[in-house]
Amino acid sequence: MQQTRQQQARQQARQQARQQARQQALDTVAAAAADAGRDQPWAELGLKADEYARIREILGRRPTSSELAMYSVMWSEHCSYKSSKVHLKQFSELSQETPLGKTLAGIGENAGVIDVGQ
Repeated sequence: MQQTRQQQARQQARQQARQQARQQALDTVAAAAADAGRDQPWAELGLKADEYARIREILGRRPTSSELAMYSVMWSEHCSYKSSKVHLKQFSELSQETPLGKTLAGIGENAGVIDVGQ
């Protein structure tokens, strides 16, 4: 009987140790707030220094690993049209009839549609 109690105590201790290790490995909001100086791979994720600083400003702390990855994707060229916004804004300045065709829809959500024929 005593052996069983000792085994149960060891098993509980192992479970607690595993749970603590998992919690330490997770980059939670609480962990991000407590560990503001942790190095993060923002440049490797395609973010610029000013963008990373803006993320920290928005959150009021460093982002968690998951948050950083999501900002990286949402602020990427593919999703946010970083370099093409300047050109897309010209759609609202074009007349309805353009040399390229009739403007079917002006810029909205950073996109426009022109009928170029078939």
